[in-house]
Parts: sequence; structure tokens; C-alpha cells
Amino acid sequence: MPTPTKRDRPLQLRSNVSSQPTSILSKHKKETIIDHNRHNFLCGRECHAINKLLEMIKMSIRRDPRKHVHPVYAYGDVLPQYMGSYIDATQFNFVKGYSILLIIVPDPTQEELRQIKYEPFEMRMTCFPDTLWLTFRFGKLGFMDAPFTPHLTKGIQYPKGLDGACDILQIFVIDSVTGAVKAIRAISYSEAFSAALRVGCMCLLPQDFNADVYDYLLHTTQLKYSAEEIANVATVVFSANADNDCPLC
Repeated sequence: MPTPTKRDRPLQLRSNVSSQPTSILSKHKKETIIDHNRHNFLCGRECHAINKLLEMIKMSIRRDPRKHVHPVYAYGDVLPQYMGSYIDATQFNFVKGYSILLIIVPDPTQEELRQIKYEPFEMRMTCFPDTLWLTFRFGKLGFMDAPFTPHLTKGIQYPKGLDGACDILQIFVIDSVTGAVKAIRAISYSEAFSAALRVGCMCLLPQDFNADVYDYLLHTTQLKYSAEEIANVATVVFSANADNDCPLC
């Protein structure tokens, strides 16, 4: 399981390979779930405090859900930084005014590419005190996950930069054998999920950030819980179909 290094931290790399321990997560969906000493994960009660703020932000969002999107990468682009080093990994970040999800796998099959490009998509967000834990699945494929903190995102100004980054998600499948982009998809977030992502970022930004503590929390959580277990206690769920897809320029 790859662990982020100082060079890799801005990539917020997350391996999909995880252990399958016995978990109490599914039994207590609205209570304190994970305790990393002083770090508690509250699925439901903490988020009730920002429900009114979510509603206010949702009311202020006005956008065209079918707007044309300029992809950050083009089909066939070779990204050497992902060649040969990352296997079964996902990465979520804010880049050039968009959310992007990189799915980095060796030699993806045509069926995997088809499901990621065309099948219904589901994205969930689980709120930790130090990170937003995002989980995803396409069609019949299993859950994959990517922890995210805005502290590691470069080149974006807050809060203005959230206007685009929390509106549209660009998805890229990268073959880790060749480094080539094999599939592209763009999806418009629902207003509820867009608002939740904005609030989550704004709640994390004022906090003190320690990269070593962050890496430790990611590592211990990845060892203890699977992507599906984290998804099962998500605070916000977003389901998308072809109506949410944005045409690419």
C-alpha cells in the first residue's frame, strides 16, 4: 500500500488496496465511530450544526448543470508522473477551477473503461475532523476512495476558488503501465453535494494542519477500514446518471 511521501503529499494519493477487518461501522451510523486518540470521527451529530449553512449555500448556487467543460487532460495524454509507480490508486484534488478524480490502474479493461465512462456514478463524503473522506463507485464496480484536505491543494484562492471546484468533477482513468489517459468524464455535482463540499473545505481551512499527523491518520484508517465501510457511514451521498454528464469541449 503506497504511503504519501513529502513529494507525493500534494497528490493526496490513496491506494484502493485495503484490509478487510471486522468493523462496527455499519452498526452505528449516527454516532462516534473511529477514535484515533484525540481524533474522533462523528458521522451525524457534528454535521447537524452546519445544516442551516448548507441550505443557505444551496440557495445561492445558480449554474448550468450541462455546461461545456474543457478537460484538464486530453485523451491519450501521457502523464509520466503516474507511469509504473501507482497501482490501483485514486486521487482527488482541485485543479484549474475543477474537482478532478484520477483513477490510476494498470492496463484497465474495456469493460472497466465503459462502466466508468457511461454507467451511473455515486459519490459520497464522510466528514472527519482532519479530512474529507470521499468514496466513489461506477456501475457495478466496487467502491474506491480518496481522502482530501484543501490544505494540500496548490494554486487555488479560498473561498472564491471553490465556485468552480465544487461545481463540476472531471474524472480521468490513467493506465499506470503507459501513463496514458484512457477515459474522460465530466459530471455536474448536485446542489446539495456542491454545498456540502464547500462547507467541508471551509470548516477544515481554519484548522492547524500538520502533514505528519495527517499522513498517520490516513495510514491507520486505511489499514483498519475498507472503502465500502467508510462509504456506509457517509454524511452526504450524490448519485448521478447521464443527465448529470457535461459535454466535453
